[in-house]
Amino acid sequence: MFPALEFSSLSSKTSAPDEDIQLGTPRTLTAVSHVRLPEGFRTDLPDPIHAKTEFATFDKTYRYQNNEVVVERMCGATASLPVAPGSGRP
Repeated sequence: MFPALEFSSLSSKTSAPDEDIQLGTPRTLTAVSHVRLPEGFRTDLPDPIHAKTEFATFDKTYRYQNNEVVVERMCGATASLPVAPGSGRP
């Protein structure tokens, strides 16, 4: 449903990476998805998600508009410093 954003995946979900994670230039990436519902259908939308750290932000919002569920995802790198492995911060 969403296009891939520029951030690379970690090789393990259970251990810290062996090298610094290079975040690159500060930036915000946005992805918007539109899902058209058949006439007469309704839906309950999830709660929005907002997360912020010293080095990144993430926001995901949902809205129902003109028989469409519109989902917007914004992911931003706010620091150009590398993130030390396992530290959770630059």
